[in-house]
Amino acid sequence: MSRDPSYSPAVERHFRHPANVGPLGGSRDNMFTGTAGRRDIGARVRFEARIQDGQISRIAFQAYGCPHTIAACSVAAQGLDGAPADALLRVDLDELIRALDVPVEKTGRLLIMQDALHDCFQAWENRGLADSRGQGSPA
Repeated sequence: MSRDPSYSPAVERHFRHPANVGPLGGSRDNMFTGTAGRRDIGARVRFEARIQDGQISRIAFQAYGCPHTIAACSVAAQGLDGAPADALLRVDLDELIRALDVPVEKTGRLLIMQDALHDCFQAWENRGLADSRGQGSPA
């Protein structure tokens, strides 16, 4: 199959063979989810991260969108495996745009991915706040 000239080799590689794709599965303990976007606007992203002791032990994504969206999620998920939880807030979009040669008209899709990562971090942070306040504990 020949290469599509509208996509960089990195986009094609991650689109055809995405890393960390699919639901995490297994126990829902220490699993946090973040979603953003909508299918009717052309992009929807969901990240699931297993976070233990402030570290991302596993992360996976599911995405509906163009090859740039899938590739960006794949690259981001690869870089987040084993990272501290707050790395979910620090994915460098400019670096991803350069690495994947994302055209300016597609950069909004990466913002949706970033929103999903931030939502995932917020879910983890909210759980920590609830635990520290003793919510859910017997009175």
